[in-house]
Amino acid sequence: MAKSLTRFIRERDGGLLGVEALTLPYSDNRYEVAANLLKIDKTSSKDLVQRVNEWVACKIQETSLRSFHDIIEKSYRVGTTSDQCLSVLKQCQSQEGRKIHDKEVARHFQEYLNQPGIPASF
Repeated sequence: MAKSLTRFIRERDGGLLGVEALTLPYSDNRYEVAANLLKIDKTSSKDLVQRVNEWVACKIQETSLRSFHDIIEKSYRVGTTSDQCLSVLKQCQSQEGRKIHDKEVARHFQEYLNQPGIPASF
């Protein structure tokens, strides 16, 4: 089923423009569909979420599965948006702005490391 989602979203299989995706197998018959947005001026993260939701709706109709969470255990986003990048560039035009930004990045990283389930020896 994960490979079906991968094909549905990636450009080379007729999916979204500028999306490359692959299926990564894990244990217990679980998979991750990893996607990269290469042309954010053509396909946004919202477009990708909408496309995934379309695929889920189709799978619910085709199978005995009844909800999004029956099909997709967890989803997450890594990376930044173009607006976030522009904001950082604007903030970091001065030495003081760069110091503030670096402190924010360090604080966010520390918060991440303090989450349950994150190994102490990262």
